[in-house]
Amino acid sequence: MPLFTESRLYTQADICASSLKTVASELDRKSRESAKAMQFDIFLAHCSTDRRLILGLWLALEDLGFSVYIEHLQDRHLKRDNLNKESAGVLRRRMLSCKALFVMKTANDSNSVWIPWEMAFKDGHNGKTAILPIARQSTSRYVSEGIQGIYPYVTEDLNKNRERRLWIRNSPEDYVVFEKWLQGEAPCRRIDAVRGTTSISPKLNRTPW
Repeated sequence: MPLFTESRLYTQADICASSLKTVASELDRKSRESAKAMQFDIFLAHCSTDRRLILGLWLALEDLGFSVYIEHLQDRHLKRDNLNKESAGVLRRRMLSCKALFVMKTANDSNSVWIPWEMAFKDGHNGKTAILPIARQSTSRYVSEGIQGIYPYVTEDLNKNRERRLWIRNSPEDYVVFEKWLQGEAPCRRIDAVRGTTSISPKLNRTPW
């Protein structure tokens, strides 16, 4: 149940951008490809100063088969430092068209004035809001803080078929695969979760895959 790490995302961003010389060039190319999409799996709430991490996480989530909306890529006319009704209206429409919202949690996320509003709006819309922590080093440990502590968090791990999947967790022992969470299944206690397996409690009749 490892967290995403800064080093992994930086590496993924830099490898992808190296042929185009700059991260900005890669962001521009990929944003043009997805700008016309009307629906996305994930709305990524983030701090705009984490530019390389944003690209790395975007690529990682896309590699898992999910489409990701990031407003300064698909709606580049928006300015995060310009709070107005027009910007808020665009973001509302985009959040309504996304299945879930992930907050990219870094050392900088508390500097964003948009993130708390985005979290509250999406939570009120369909309850599909989760925290995606970015760790500075490899770890499975995440301790929630403040208001973000009421939300589940996201990790990447293997399922029983050794396939990489996204998992929504309330704790190391309580989790469900992302697709099932979107369908309404809540994280639940799994036996042997502390040892890293993905077995379900025998008291429950559901499976996360």
